[in-house]
Amino acid sequence: MSNYSINETQELPQEILDAIIQKKLVIFIGAGASRIIGCKGWDDLSNNLINLCFNTSKKNPLEGSLITFKEKESLTKIGDPKKIITICKKILEKNGFGEKYFQTLEESLNGQKELISLRDIYKEIYKIPAIFVTTNVDTHLHKQFAPSLDLVNVVYKENDFNRSVELSKIYQIHGTILDKDSMVFTVSDYLKRYNGKIKNFLEDIFKNYVVLFIGYGLSEFEVLDFLILKGDPSQKPGVKNRKYVVLPFFSGEENIHEFMDYYYSDLGIEVIPYAIDKNGYNQLYELIKDWNSQIRSKSPIIIDLNKKSDEVLSNFDPQKAAELFGYLRPNSPQEIYFLTQLGKIENPSVWFELLNAQGYFDPKYNPSGIEASRRIWLILIYLENFAKYTVSHPSDEGYQSLLGIIDSIIDYKDASGQRVENDFTEYKIFCIVFSLPSEKISDKYFEYFKDCLVSKNSHTLISSEISQNVLSKFLKKEDRKICLKLLEIVFDFKESSNSDLWRIQSLVFDSAIQEYYYLKYSKNIQMKS
Repeated sequence: MSNYSINETQELPQEILDAIIQKKLVIFIGAGASRIIGCKGWDDLSNNLINLCFNTSKKNPLEGSLITFKEKESLTKIGDPKKIITICKKILEKNGFGEKYFQTLEESLNGQKELISLRDIYKEIYKIPAIFVTTNVDTHLHKQFAPSLDLVNVVYKENDFNRSVELSKIYQIHGTILDKDSMVFTVSDYLKRYNGKIKNFLEDIFKNYVVLFIGYGLSEFEVLDFLILKGDPSQKPGVKNRKYVVLPFFSGEENIHEFMDYYYSDLGIEVIPYAIDKNGYNQLYELIKDWNSQIRSKSPIIIDLNKKSDEVLSNFDPQKAAELFGYLRPNSPQEIYFLTQLGKIENPSVWFELLNAQGYFDPKYNPSGIEASRRIWLILIYLENFAKYTVSHPSDEGYQSLLGIIDSIIDYKDASGQRVENDFTEYKIFCIVFSLPSEKISDKYFEYFKDCLVSKNSHTLISSEISQNVLSKFLKKEDRKICLKLLEIVFDFKESSNSDLWRIQSLVFDSAIQEYYYLKYSKNIQMKS
């Protein structure tokens, strides 16, 4: 039985704090979390689908609506949202309106911008160092991991589930709205889904991890009941459990709280109540926010994570480094700090293989589209540091590793076969390439940077770098081949509608170039005299 009284916030159980430190906490996120930011719940979605079927005429309008008023009322009385969704989906598909089903589904999952800005519960959930599993198909948690909404960090296909879980992944056991064929909504979908790999995946979690359910009600647990019970066959009443669920109550509903305890204790779940008298169901956001404060104050892992980064960066140890990666969630403040500091260390070469194995250099992480203007690809700061180190400590292995990464980035094409345009990435790659000895700079790089200069974004940074640093560097080295190719890049106007006259002027009147020619001319005069 739960020992919690009904308050607005609760002390986070010590077992959950211990699980965070041991990387053994799994948070299950249900539809209740999404409702706080304006997404529709199961009941709303099922009612919307009933109304859609009633208000949609058949292909032959003379035959009336897809369902009659009587059928509409009968569907409403079923009371089970999953059954209703299953029936409505079949009705819509049978009559050739399957796309309306998905349109209604997408609209129900969008959320409301004003609510998201006011209380983004997913931002608070994301701060908790846990493994995230969700039965939601929306992308609101997904956006915390990858604002560009690629599926790199999302496990949602049945065959991709295994017993190895990672902090850097989201496990969407009911699929994702980004892949309509993967979604689980109908009864038959559930029967197919909860078998094989996903069943084994869940059973392993329930057996070996501390589990916290957020945003779940009784209807969601109808899906998970048999898995929770089968997940740990040795579970017996009265045995200390490793599962918790947060549930809303009004103050004074201790009797209802007790009734809920009867039900959930049979599933091996302890109820953590929170009072909704003041803020309603939005209090869940406040509860999670308060828990994050408790975690920061009580968990040494969170307090010392930046300190741990500094320690490992100053004294590299592969085992400690691998352990650190386990806590660095994508795009989190801790990861940003770590990657920024990587750009400053004296010997970046010892980190290269580990970073490569962790996928940090994978070009699919290069921000594209609107995200390209919002954030930079921080691993490039490390890569520039690695390039400087390689030039000052030359080795065939170092150059091979560096050029392999550069080539993978400039050769990368997105799903539509297009080059990813990111002005910061292109600028950094340019700086890295032209920090190398001339014999390492192949013709393919010049062709790549010609394409970059055609871009409306990249030409400013790259042309400025050419005029202020790179051209004068190779002029002083009297490297005629590189200088001519650089000038060819800058003066290539043939297909560039974005080329600006000022770019040439900045080269012609660049003080470094003028100084070079002045000194060379003076030297020639002195030799002749």
